[in-house]
Amino acid sequence: MSNVLVNGGTALEWSVENPILPDGVIGTESDTTKFKTGDGITTWNALGYGNEINSSYLWGEQTAEQAGEGLHYFSDVGENGSLWYNNGTYFIGHNILHIAQKLPAYLPSSGSFADNGALTLTTAIPSDVIKAWMYFKASAIYSGSAAGMYYVEMSSTTAGIAYNNVYTEGDAAEPTTKVPFVCTGPGAYTQTNGVDVVMLKYPVPAGVLGRNGSIIVEHWERNNNSAGNKYTRVKHGSTTYTDTVISTSRSTSNYKTKICNMNNEAVQIGNPSGLNLGLGQSTSDSVIGANNTAGLTYIYIAVQLQTATDWVGISKSFLELSRLS
Repeated sequence: MSNVLVNGGTALEWSVENPILPDGVIGTESDTTKFKTGDGITTWNALGYGNEINSSYLWGEQTAEQAGEGLHYFSDVGENGSLWYNNGTYFIGHNILHIAQKLPAYLPSSGSFADNGALTLTTAIPSDVIKAWMYFKASAIYSGSAAGMYYVEMSSTTAGIAYNNVYTEGDAAEPTTKVPFVCTGPGAYTQTNGVDVVMLKYPVPAGVLGRNGSIIVEHWERNNNSAGNKYTRVKHGSTTYTDTVISTSRSTSNYKTKICNMNNEAVQIGNPSGLNLGLGQSTSDSVIGANNTAGLTYIYIAVQLQTATDWVGISKSFLELSRLS
């Protein structure tokens, strides 16, 4: 039968209510990350726990870096898949891992920094972008500041405060603790242009795909409508798959990239360059990659500006990893 998942209360709440779960229904304890599977007869307190969170990360050994992502594998729970626990949420999945971008990631225009991270942009960004990760070149925020993706809170379409929180990889969530800059602003900066800048970096854990698994990346891009070209690229390791130029007449685009292992963890096939998944035909051949997914690899979403006074951003993106042996 199909499993039904109940994201229940605390261990004490379950114990006090002591219900009889229907056959195949899984109840979870929100404070202990333990679960029990009902049989339609036995009360909660008399049921045994299922496998507790162990050291497995997906289908391989869990590294310290992967443990920090909060995803844990319990065990097979029947024909409907496997039970997973991810940062407070339980779900049943057919060996599929989803990662969703939390905050927008932007390459903003040129601008200036006053003291303590006070930002003024030359070109306005959308008014709905209030919290975001933004790229600034070296020494833009203060003399000697490193280039990188910094957390920014905007108070208008051109003004905001940058914080000393730097995005490195993962879902681009809001930082738990904001770290203010205490520094002297250098004034005007010219934004990086003419080269790719990585907005998002998603890990593909070692061995997660198997010999025939797949990676799907979907992202929504936004940009100002101007004469300067803007570029977005999806890469697996050093291999570029989706490679697009945003024209003057467009201010938003949606792209989907699929990459599949070809019965070999170290050989992939993916979208022809510039072909959005689902359009079906292309005069270009498929892209063949050679990234060894038996080890840890990464998906990168990069952008590029032709003109420093333009801007381009990734508003939302999803990563889906599916395993097939």
